[in-house]
Amino acid sequence: MDILKRELAPIPVEAWAEIDEQATRSLKAMLSGRKVLDVSGPMGTDFPGVPEGRLNYPKKQPKGGLKYGIRKVHHIVEVRVPFELDIHEMDNVVRGAKDVDLEGLETAARETALFEEQVIYHGLPEANISGLKICVGDECLSIGSKPEELLEGIADGVTAFTGRSIDGPYSFIVGPKLWSRMSAHVQGYPIKMQAETVLGGPVLLSPYLSGAYENEAYMISQRGGDLELILGQDLAIGYESHSSTKVKLFFTESFTFRVLEPAAVLNFTARK
Repeated sequence: MDILKRELAPIPVEAWAEIDEQATRSLKAMLSGRKVLDVSGPMGTDFPGVPEGRLNYPKKQPKGGLKYGIRKVHHIVEVRVPFELDIHEMDNVVRGAKDVDLEGLETAARETALFEEQVIYHGLPEANISGLKICVGDECLSIGSKPEELLEGIADGVTAFTGRSIDGPYSFIVGPKLWSRMSAHVQGYPIKMQAETVLGGPVLLSPYLSGAYENEAYMISQRGGDLELILGQDLAIGYESHSSTKVKLFFTESFTFRVLEPAAVLNFTARK
């Protein structure tokens, strides 16, 4: 038996297939980082972390010639998000129901995906993870939010990467607010299409970049070797417990994220 314990759940095989299919659809719509990063793994549930190849030397050292250092490690973050489904509703899948209530799953999938996106974009200091948001305040590049200004800012970003000797193709990631602006037309052509011609790569939507982060945008080089998402346990659904009417499941994953070359990322703040 593995850590997911799925065989203990009172869920028919057909219902598990429906659960997994809906989970895949929900997660795919929310996860943008995996589409542009180097993804390694999954390495397995027992994967503990990623060595940095460096030592941290404590200030207090023994007297004499002996010195010691502690190897730096990127620890793996393990996530678990519980949710409940109705057992009788799962049985209805076997009966041929096509409108099964999986609202609990969809809510948990969103929460799980948004956490992964949060770590990728804004980091997790407790786990020694720095995110893609490298700049602060005026250090971020400014980009207009009008269609023509978005194109101009993207062209400026490509120029900046060229000045850093960072090759493409490049991707441009925005939240829902700026995404809607990308659907506009300039000189008869969609902004998104024109932008992707300049970038050589995709313009992507991240639902995470909403609310307080709605004016953030990221341009990333996809040449490879600069940004790494390392998976221990990939996204999966496991079994926790059940009653006579409800089954309690959970989303889980374990991962870490590394920015190996900060020059391969440009942070933009859209002017209001």
